[in-house]
Amino acid sequence: MAGIDEDAAADDIAVDPAPVATSAMGSHRFGRRPTTPEAPRDPLVHPDFIPIQVVLAVGILALVAALIVGFMHAPVAAFMTSLLLLYKTLILSGAGFVALLLAAWFTRRPIGDAPLGAARLFLAVALAHLFIAFQFQWPINLDGWLVAPLVYVVAIVALFRLPREELTLFLGIHLALWLVLYAGPALQTAVATAAVAG
Repeated sequence: MAGIDEDAAADDIAVDPAPVATSAMGSHRFGRRPTTPEAPRDPLVHPDFIPIQVVLAVGILALVAALIVGFMHAPVAAFMTSLLLLYKTLILSGAGFVALLLAAWFTRRPIGDAPLGAARLFLAVALAHLFIAFQFQWPINLDGWLVAPLVYVVAIVALFRLPREELTLFLGIHLALWLVLYAGPALQTAVATAAVAG
C-alpha cells in the first residue's frame, strides 16, 4: 500500500503543471493577447541639411533688413516704428512656438528638435515682416493682409514640410494666438482714437 501511495503522489506531482498550461491557453481563448509597444511617431521638427546656425543667421539678417527698411520708409516716428516691428517679430515668433507645442500635443507627436523649430519660426516671421516694412503702395494694404501672410505660409511649408493636417492645425492655432495678442491693443487704440475724435 505504501508503494501504491508513493506512485500516486508522484503522478499528482507530474500532472500539476498541466492546469497552468491550460489556463494559459484559456487566456488566449478569452481574447487576452500580449500587448505590443506602440511604434514611435515622427516628430514635428525634423533636422535636415540646413543647420540651426544658418537658419538663425538668415533670420537675423532678415530682421535687421526689416528694421532698416522700416526705419527708412516710416513717415513719422521712424525709431518707434522699428521698435514696434522688432516687438511684433519676437511676439509672433514666440506665439508660433507655442502653437507648435500645442500642435504636437493635439496630434500626440513629439516636438523633435525644439531649438531648430524656434529658429525656423523666427525666420518665417522675420521674412514676413520684411515685406511689411517695405510698405509697397498697393491698394487695401496688400503687403500686410496678403503678401506677408503668404510669405509666412510658404516659409513654414518649406522649412517644416508638415503633413496637411498638422500644417492646418498649426497655422490655425498660430492665427488664433495672433488674434488674441493683437485684439487687446487694437481695441485700446480704437477706443483712444474715438475718444480723441469725440
